[in-house]
Amino acid sequence: MMGMYDMFKDAVSMAQKADNIDLVKTILELQQKMLELQEENINLNEEKRKLESIISEIKTIEFKDDCYYFDGDGPYCSRCYDAEKKKIRMLKFDTQLGSIYNRCPNCKNEVLKETYHANIMNL
Repeated sequence: MMGMYDMFKDAVSMAQKADNIDLVKTILELQQKMLELQEENINLNEEKRKLESIISEIKTIEFKDDCYYFDGDGPYCSRCYDAEKKKIRMLKFDTQLGSIYNRCPNCKNEVLKETYHANIMNL
């Protein structure tokens, strides 16, 4: 970046010595456009980095049994992730009545994990 800036500075200096005002104006306009393009390039590279990060994360997401798993780790609440992009781990909740749920501690979303034959007489 500094190399280009020095080149423009030298070009302006030479145009001033040649007493060519139109050339000086054109060089200064080119310098301004170059600075704008450099800023745009920085912004585009940052946006590219963010998108690559999102793509990388999407590749590691698995949706299974109404829950998300990230790199095999989970389950995470699909409601919290879909609505707010929050990774909230769901907790196992046994009703003691024959059903085991994954329950989100944040939004209280419940997903049936499994059922079993409960011995209600011992409750």
